[in-house]
Amino acid sequence: MHFLKNLGIETARLIGHSLGGHITTRFTATYPDRVEQLVLLDGMGPPGIQDKVIPDQSQARLRQGIDTVSAITGDRRAIADLEMAKQRLKSNNPLISDELLDLVVSEGTEPHPDGGVRWRWESAVNMIWHSFSQAETEALIGLIDCPVLIVTGDRGLDYWVTMDARINNPSFYASEIERREKLFRHAKHVLIENAGHMLHYDQPLAVYAEVNRFFESEVAAT
Repeated sequence: MHFLKNLGIETARLIGHSLGGHITTRFTATYPDRVEQLVLLDGMGPPGIQDKVIPDQSQARLRQGIDTVSAITGDRRAIADLEMAKQRLKSNNPLISDELLDLVVSEGTEPHPDGGVRWRWESAVNMIWHSFSQAETEALIGLIDCPVLIVTGDRGLDYWVTMDARINNPSFYASEIERREKLFRHAKHVLIENAGHMLHYDQPLAVYAEVNRFFESEVAAT
């Protein structure tokens, strides 16, 4: 909120991927008058609800999240060289093109003080994922009144299965996406072919086209 204020932005269009989807969803629910449109790129977490809304635990969970982030020292580990960085990124994103792979690694790494390279971002921030409730996020969705676009890849389940093999059920996964779409007042779902969880890596032009179409159609509707 302070970020928007400092930039003099009254209202904004938000796009959130993965964990960013939870963040933008919660922000939109908290400040519904500041968000015009919301786009979630595979941004609603793994299929299924593995937790419950327990009010007495919400504050403790939030405190845990703050402590987790505060504990990150920024001492990012060294990677031997750019080729090793490419191998690691490719192993986590098998559908990424060689061209985009080169670009992400080139722009996303920097020399490590002790030799080799390191990522420019702090991957440990992903630990914050475990410090909030997915059910709590879903409970806030009813407060969102702006148009919402949910974008997923047809191979998105492959990513979530690596976290929990028990959810390897395409029919259930599809039903979960449909259920979540209905939680919003004004939402629609778009499926991107030949794309996984990192759909903006796998099919960037297709994702751009859908997001741009959504923004333009909603503006025209007003």
